[in-house]
Amino acid sequence: MQQSTSIVDTVFNHMLNRVRLGAWPSGRAIPSERRLMEEYGVSRIVIREAIARMRALGLLVVSHGRKSVVGKMDTRLLGRLFPLMLTLEGEQNFLHFLQMRMTIEMQAAFSAAINRTEDDLEVLGGLMDTLEALSPDDVHAVVRCDHQFHLAVAQACKNPLFPMLLEALSGYLAPCQAAAVRQGIDELAMTNHHHRQIANAIASRRPDQAKLGMEAHLRISAGQIVRDASWYHDREVLSAICRPDWDLDVLSDILMPVEAAGE
Repeated sequence: MQQSTSIVDTVFNHMLNRVRLGAWPSGRAIPSERRLMEEYGVSRIVIREAIARMRALGLLVVSHGRKSVVGKMDTRLLGRLFPLMLTLEGEQNFLHFLQMRMTIEMQAAFSAAINRTEDDLEVLGGLMDTLEALSPDDVHAVVRCDHQFHLAVAQACKNPLFPMLLEALSGYLAPCQAAAVRQGIDELAMTNHHHRQIANAIASRRPDQAKLGMEAHLRISAGQIVRDASWYHDREVLSAICRPDWDLDVLSDILMPVEAAGE
């Protein structure tokens, strides 16, 4: 059974790459089951299971002629595909996601300050009020509301790809965010202050300030996360958190846990 599942996984991943790389373009029918059986050297059951997975993701749709056709690549479909592609690309770590998140969210904050509407500001204000009323003891509520704030910023930039990418990353970042929340009321108050600064820059249409505020917020939040971790003194980690003009040794001292610094 495990061997059969592995074969299905292999065929499915190969089909997935064909769609991703454009070998099977959108709107075109894929080869027949018999042809795929011959190409992959597997049974009809394996081919049908792999196709069923592709259909479940929305990557393939059944045409009127009962043929499987590659679906349209819209943001909804990309939102389903992106997390799956992350898992297929091998091991990722905190640094990979931090770097990607910063790239996405800094530009999202910049664009939000240009394109935001009054409705966007109302949503951001409501989320800020909710965040500031929460206790750090309610970890899951804080993480959920924090994510909603960042998602609202991404939505305010009026590019549907930004919130889609952020949603895809959220599941990988939630455990790190929960660890930061557990550090207490002072850290949560500082995070809320950062959020207010970002929201104010967006409200006053200052894109450069919104982008800078988001960068500072994400770097400081990352520092909170690694401060109590076993790799807080890892220079690779610090180099990802620091700006190029920051001194790594100074930041290492800042991130040093109090008990360790006193030894």
